[in-house]
Amino acid sequence: MTLPIGATLVPVLFASDATHLTNFSSDGIVWPLYMSIGNIKSVIRNRPTSHMWIPVALLPNSPKRVKKITGWSKEKQEQEAIEVLPKLLIFILHLLSDVAWGGLGISCWDGIISKCHLRVAGWLADHMENSTIHGIYSTQCPICECPQEELSNLQKYPPRKAEKYWAWVNESDAKGLHNDRVKPVTNCL
Repeated sequence: MTLPIGATLVPVLFASDATHLTNFSSDGIVWPLYMSIGNIKSVIRNRPTSHMWIPVALLPNSPKRVKKITGWSKEKQEQEAIEVLPKLLIFILHLLSDVAWGGLGISCWDGIISKCHLRVAGWLADHMENSTIHGIYSTQCPICECPQEELSNLQKYPPRKAEKYWAWVNESDAKGLHNDRVKPVTNCL
């Protein structure tokens, strides 16, 4: 998509980092999601006192073990636990997509209203977090479908397709997910 003349591109940045809180309770991890924009100089944006990273959500942590709940199968619990995080991220990012296509009138410091178009430009996370967000084992590449034994080679492999994994989750195809090294809920955080 080409932006109209006079429009301003606003790159949206996300950052997340799970933080261990305590060893004395079952919910000992909090996983905040922060948002900022890329039109701010990084030396200013990354200064803690500037408050340029805004907390957007607390992401859910998948349980280590599925508890037995009567009338609710273990497979169904695992499937729903896998679906929670992607559905939440889709909800959050969908709010931005409405503004991205139509643009948003924002008043600049000089009083002129500019038509701004927001685009997600990056997500800052470590490898373990990327693996959790993508729902894959930490020994896998979150970008492409490179086999574990080929990670040291610089060959090109096809990119991961979220649609394929969603189809497997919706069909409860545990074997297909396992064969492609996608984590079940029992291996999550």
